[in-house]
Amino acid sequence: MARRISTLVLIGLPVTAVTLWLVSGREIHTRYARVIDVQVRDDLFGETFVQHQMVRGPILGYYVGLDLVILVAIACLATWAITRWVMRRRARLSGGPS
Repeated sequence: MARRISTLVLIGLPVTAVTLWLVSGREIHTRYARVIDVQVRDDLFGETFVQHQMVRGPILGYYVGLDLVILVAIACLATWAITRWVMRRRARLSGGPS
C-alpha cells in the first residue's frame, strides 16, 4: 500500500507542477510578479502615457516557471532511483527475488 502511494506521489508531483506551469503562463523563470504596461490618460492635459505596473502571479502569488518544474521532476526521479536501488539491495541481501 505504501509503495502505491509513493508511486502516485512521485508521478503526481511532476504532473501537478507541469499543470501549474501551464496555468500560470508558461514562464521560463519562477517569479512573484510580472511587469505589464498600462496606458493611463491624464485628465488635465488629455495626454496618454505608459505606466508600468506589477501584477502578482495566479498561483499563490507566483508565476510558476519551467525551472521549478524541472527541479521537481529531477527530485522525483532521483527519489525513485534511490528507492529502487535500496529495495533491490535489500532483496539481494535477504536472498529474495529482485
